[in-house]
Amino acid sequence: MNSSRSGDILEFATGYSSESALVEDLLADLRRTTSPWGRLRTSTEFDFQRGRTDVVALASLGILAFEAKLTKWRNALHQAYRNRCFASRSFVVLPPPVAKRAVRFEGEFKRRGVGLCSLGEATNWRIEILVEALEAEPWQQWLASVAEARIRERTGEASGKPR
Repeated sequence: MNSSRSGDILEFATGYSSESALVEDLLADLRRTTSPWGRLRTSTEFDFQRGRTDVVALASLGILAFEAKLTKWRNALHQAYRNRCFASRSFVVLPPPVAKRAVRFEGEFKRRGVGLCSLGEATNWRIEILVEALEAEPWQQWLASVAEARIRERTGEASGKPR
């Protein structure tokens, strides 16, 4: 199957042509003042020793981490669990058809303290929380401080110019 055809099938099945398109919609919704977590400062691709997080956000309750995947929700779950080392809450974000399948394994998400969100046409392009993430202190506070500094730097706050 050529990549164009497989991309068409993926878009038909998930509503997205690529993971980066899902991340863009996620960022757009998180940047609204009416996100489920209130006003957020966001950044993308936070790199740390254990991986790279798609989106990190600074909220009044601490750092939120988001792993977005089009189909491989189990991979996202493992990544989101690792993100708990620096995030006070960590979520997997999936297109609605995939999230509908993943929510059947709600116990796996709860066991790891990871939340599950859906985002796409079926949710009117707004984040819908299907499983709430456990709010907890990050396992490595020093890494949480690095993540917070990165978010502040990327949003212009470190230089006194909020975006």
